[in-house]
Amino acid sequence: MSENVTKTVKGNPHMRVILIDNESTKIPGVLGISPEREKELDDIVANAWKEGATITDSMELLSKGLMHANELAFCTFHLGAHVGRTKAMQDKFEGLLGGLKGMLGKSDEE
Repeated sequence: MSENVTKTVKGNPHMRVILIDNESTKIPGVLGISPEREKELDDIVANAWKEGATITDSMELLSKGLMHANELAFCTFHLGAHVGRTKAMQDKFEGLLGGLKGMLGKSDEE
């Protein structure tokens, strides 16, 4: 039986999200991410989502291609959107499957 081990990690004083443009109405702008870099980050997130076996795998993969904390904040926000879409699709599928079973007169145990 394995024991739960908590690893203490010392905080990085250089890893801080910095608001660059308080006037912007868009998250990338606030974080100082150019439209060109936003597209690159979108690709990094999509690849991490596709290649990661778990959400935490995806987080680790995406962090390897980033330059600073603002990009990490932006990308984890986008990764969360992928998770939300997947959950919504799963819920919709389960609802449709339940409805189909009901129409066929089958229970969840069958």
